[in-house]
Amino acid sequence: MRPALLCCERSVPTQDLERGDDVSGRHPELTMTSVRCTTCGNEFTTRSVRSELVVDVCSRCHPAYTGQERSVASGSRVERFERRRALASRPVTG
Repeated sequence: MRPALLCCERSVPTQDLERGDDVSGRHPELTMTSVRCTTCGNEFTTRSVRSELVVDVCSRCHPAYTGQERSVASGSRVERFERRRALASRPVTG
């Protein structure tokens, strides 16, 4: 029985390396990728299997990194509920 691998050990079984198997063909090829944020327009490059990524929030505009709250254009859930209730309570004209 083979012991379980720990997180600090390599995930490639040693017998594959001992047999001389080609381990390099198992991983996808990474290329330089352009990442664009739709919220703030920030663009940066990283490595990925895709050629271009579009994200909603990046580290430049995310509240966890900036320490500021984002304004939500649609309002809170309570405000939206009040608007729907007001529309529903209007008399129907026919």
